[in-house]
Amino acid sequence: MKILRDYPGDPRLPGVLITLGNALRKSSPAEAESLFREAAELYEAKAQLESATPAWNNLGILCSEQGRHAESLVFYEKALHIREQTPSTPLASIAKLLNNMAGCYRRMGDFAEVHRLLDRAIKLLDLDKLDGTSVLASAYGTRGLVLKDEGRDAEAVEDFQLSYAERKKIPSPNLDSMVENLEEEIAALKRLGRLEEAVLAEDRLASVNAERNQIPYVDRDLSSRISQAKGSILVEVSYGSRPGNRYRKQDLEELAVELTDEARSQSAGFCAGTVTTPESTILMLYGEDAEVLFQAIQPILAKERICEGALVTIRQGKEIREVILPGSVM
Repeated sequence: MKILRDYPGDPRLPGVLITLGNALRKSSPAEAESLFREAAELYEAKAQLESATPAWNNLGILCSEQGRHAESLVFYEKALHIREQTPSTPLASIAKLLNNMAGCYRRMGDFAEVHRLLDRAIKLLDLDKLDGTSVLASAYGTRGLVLKDEGRDAEAVEDFQLSYAERKKIPSPNLDSMVENLEEEIAALKRLGRLEEAVLAEDRLASVNAERNQIPYVDRDLSSRISQAKGSILVEVSYGSRPGNRYRKQDLEELAVELTDEARSQSAGFCAGTVTTPESTILMLYGEDAEVLFQAIQPILAKERICEGALVTIRQGKEIREVILPGSVM
């Protein structure tokens, strides 16, 4: 994050803000909230509301954990409205929000609303077998918790076991959530007097804890190892991750190759990859002199139809100018 702040307009910053916020959510919630809000504001400033929904979702989680339920639901409702109004939104993304909202209502003690939201989430996930595995595991876990709160231990155990089974299908499951659900399952089994089953669940818990403890902790300062050229060109084209694009992925790939070859042939710089959001894709090029780099690639930008209406950001140090290419407005 510190590195990217030295490069105004770098499209990678919002994603880093959200990732860092997630890492700090439990240990430093105030800092995490600030990071989530900044990420959301960056996307909102560009009217990229689909891209803002993960930040709003995380703000909803954080506020709910702090007992700020009314604020939490405002963020969830904003994100849900955008996702439901966007036809290309995967059903699992809507179900994820519904599950998180259910967690908020559980903390509020509104169990009827929890069940309504979870029933709707699980129905959506039944229609999205491909993307919904991890969300389904979370939904079962949330339902297990509310059933436990209602004193329905036998039913809660069934859902905790369903959650565990779904998480085992995931290559990199959320181990903390598995531990939480297994601990609740063990407690419920003991209350029910099903001690042999509790022993088996304790074995599963020991296995998950052992796996979690094997994850290495790395604390390394990489700032001295990373340097970027003084100049950069950001080309934002109207090709995003949502279905129904006007252009093909192949068109974007061919543009990236053209820009890379031309920048290299004139020793003006290089292409450092792309950042794709639901709304658009930004191609990132770097060189010592941003104006020289822009002049090198400008003929390609002018002739490629995928670049019509593209926003080009030319940065030298912290000085920025923007150019909108002729064509349709993005």
